[in-house]
Amino acid sequence: MKEKKKSRKWIRNIIIIAAVAGVLGTLYARAQRAGSVLPVVETARIERGDINQTVSISGTVVTDETKTFFIDLAAEVATVTPSVGDAVKAGDILITYNQEKLDTAVKQAQLNKQQAAGSYADTTYYSNKVFQQYGLSSFKTVDEQIDHIDAWIDQIQQQITAKQQRYTDTYHEFQSFQLDPDENGEAGDQQMNKESMQRQLTMQQAMLDNQNAMQNDEEIRSWTRQIEELNQLKADLSQTRLTDGAKSAAAAAKQLTDINANETIDSIEKVREGIVAPFNGVVTALTAVEGMTTVPGSSLITIESTEKIKVIVNVTKYDMEKVKEGQDVTVTIAGNEYNGRVSKIAKTATRNERGGSVVSTEIDILNPDAAIVLGLEADTDISTASKKDVLLIPIEAINMDSDGTFAYVLENNTVVRRDIETGVASDMYEEVVSGLNEGDLVLTSISSDITEGMQAQPKEDEGIWEPVE
Repeated sequence: MKEKKKSRKWIRNIIIIAAVAGVLGTLYARAQRAGSVLPVVETARIERGDINQTVSISGTVVTDETKTFFIDLAAEVATVTPSVGDAVKAGDILITYNQEKLDTAVKQAQLNKQQAAGSYADTTYYSNKVFQQYGLSSFKTVDEQIDHIDAWIDQIQQQITAKQQRYTDTYHEFQSFQLDPDENGEAGDQQMNKESMQRQLTMQQAMLDNQNAMQNDEEIRSWTRQIEELNQLKADLSQTRLTDGAKSAAAAAKQLTDINANETIDSIEKVREGIVAPFNGVVTALTAVEGMTTVPGSSLITIESTEKIKVIVNVTKYDMEKVKEGQDVTVTIAGNEYNGRVSKIAKTATRNERGGSVVSTEIDILNPDAAIVLGLEADTDISTASKKDVLLIPIEAINMDSDGTFAYVLENNTVVRRDIETGVASDMYEEVVSGLNEGDLVLTSISSDITEGMQAQPKEDEGIWEPVE
């Protein structure tokens, strides 16, 4: 019995000693942990996603279509409907003219044409008529024409002489018969019977008729008039010398008057309906006043379209390599967002107010509305590049030194440096091209206390560091 009691007592002592040792060990381990808490660092995990790189620039809203109306004739303005700054719609009548005075101007132009035609006809009618009659149109010089006229006069004169000679010959025949009625070569008997006297009287009458016929011959008179006309033409040609140059000048003067008159008439017809707005827009300049008479060539009104709108921005040399024509743009004007597209990039740079080089760039607004006000400032975000389903790293996790770009990665509670290559960048993230893997835990808040090889724990764990076996 005594041995059994001793055995049980020994076992109980062993258990107590073991329990005390366990408690002491646990207390020792906890004491060890309490003295080894790791620094906490802010981290983020490398994940996949889409990224859009943008260039943000402020610019000015302007129209892409401007129409200035000019007038090329003097006309009285009847009505002026809009004022500067007024919105107008396509088809609105903006300015009208005094129709009665337009009608008067048309009539004056037509009369100028008639007067020019009459003056030209008066200058050329006589010569043209005679030229055609005598075949002078084929001769190029005045001397040739005069030579031809002289030849024609000689020909007509020969015809007159020949016909007059025939009259003279007939007269002489009547005269001879009167002196020798028996045609025997002897003078007639002084004693004439009644029959002889009758023949004598008949011959005398025939001689008178012959003389009258020669003097009143219509053909000779016509020839004579032709000679007079040709001589007058010679005189005109000699004095005024209506040369080809003179005729050309007369024709040119008439043509010039016709052109001016026709242009005036055409211009009047074009403005009869007044000035009509060709598109929806805003009146930005106005010089027309009711009752005024316009000055040819002057501008009257300017309209800027609100249907074709663009934003002008100045791109710096640092962003120039990113911005390209055709890129999509998000445009914000007075709190309203619009779709845009880069439409034109200037080929020359200018200096901004700070002396930096900038390039003027135009952005078309694709969905303009009535809320847009020309001249306002606009914020633009130009989408210069985009990638889908790529590794992304927060901007604040990217570091640079003389050796290049790198990130600190927390591996098994140890800070490790990783050299990385980045690509497309947005305001918050950059594309990871190489150097990191999906799920890597990168440090996002870097201070001078962070060094490669140090041990740390992520902020979200807030746990006690446990050694890695």
